[in-house]
Amino acid sequence: MSQRTLHRLPAAGVLAAFCALAQPASAATLLGPFGSLGTQNLIANGDFETGTMAGFSNPFSLGSFQARSDKLIHGNYAARAEANVSFTGPGFAAISNAIAVTPGLTYVFSAFMYAGDLATDDHLYLDLNDVPFDVHAIAVSGIDQWQYVYETFIPTTSSINIRLVRDNVVNASVYAWIDNIGITLLSELENPVVAAPAPGAATLLGAGLLAFAARRRVRRSG
Repeated sequence: MSQRTLHRLPAAGVLAAFCALAQPASAATLLGPFGSLGTQNLIANGDFETGTMAGFSNPFSLGSFQARSDKLIHGNYAARAEANVSFTGPGFAAISNAIAVTPGLTYVFSAFMYAGDLATDDHLYLDLNDVPFDVHAIAVSGIDQWQYVYETFIPTTSSINIRLVRDNVVNASVYAWIDNIGITLLSELENPVVAAPAPGAATLLGAGLLAFAARRRVRRSG
């Protein structure tokens, strides 16, 4: 899939944008701490444990995502969103290699994100590179803990590309992180378990949790 121009999400606030862009029956964000990381089918190098961005390209001049070890939820690396300059507008992205999917089946793409150092209008999210069935899995900026963000989609093509995106009102002096990116059949997803959260720490945005009640464990794919 060819690179597409980034278009920033509306600046009306990330929660409003999340509700407007996501499928109402599926979009959700879980806030940790996590007692279990769940089980997703990780995409190639989706946990960045190679210590590199192998399997992804970084084609934008405004910034890039790089494998770093300074903010971790699992393993030794996560992808850090690093802006080269502060800016307002369409941003930068890392784009995955093509990922095989079956048209007509319902998939979930998911990841852990940390956006605690970002201002409200500094956005971190995943999308499907502007395909007709594109959806956005968006972190809530300014929350000082890892978030598990997931979103369903039904492809009409036999392959997809995932973009890791940072855009809108971006401050180059702060970073954000993404880790454990997965593409999993809806019927096979096992979400992480939130461990002993403080009141209000485990938040579900959207109405999708019941859709995941019948799950079975699957192994990670390399």
